Amino acid sequence: MTYLLFYVPITFVVMLVLEACKRDDPRQIARRAAVNLGMLTGVLVVGSVLVFLINKYL
Repeated sequence: MTYLLFYVPITFVVMLVLEACKRDDPRQIARRAAVNLGMLTGVLVVGSVLVFLINKYL
């Protein structure tokens, strides 16, 4: 459970580095990194729920 606490800061830093390679405006870098973090988290949550439901009912 404690490893989940590291997910947000580590993933956000990775997203910041990837966006910094594409853009120069710090505000836009932070905004796009936050959006990408939200999308990645959403995809992981939906995937986890689907795997849970498949394992429980199939």
